[in-house]
Amino acid sequence: MILAQMKRLNPQADWETFTKGGGWIYFAIAAVVLVVLFAIVLKIREWLRPNGLAENSPEQLLMQFRDIHKQGDLSAEEYKNIRERLTKKSGEAGCAGGASSGPSADDSVGSSSAIPH
Repeated sequence: MILAQMKRLNPQADWETFTKGGGWIYFAIAAVVLVVLFAIVLKIREWLRPNGLAENSPEQLLMQFRDIHKQGDLSAEEYKNIRERLTKKSGEAGCAGGASSGPSADDSVGSSSAIPH
């Protein structure tokens, strides 16, 4: 019985119907539309991503911790320790940038050593 049903199914006939009936055109159009949509999504993601710094780079993390320090949620000592660790990591990786090359004017904000007595 299964053999009889398999004989009824003729994949060659389906393929001929697909090619001669114009089904391949719709398939090609759908494939092109999918490729174009994929390219658009990639361009939008690239456009939305900030330029310059890589995601979770030491420089980007240092800037985020600097902002937290400026807001007062991070003590000067904690910020100093974080900055030292991040600059050490970026120096070891060979990607020391301007944000991690040393203390800047912003680094001394809130620290007791920057305030003259």
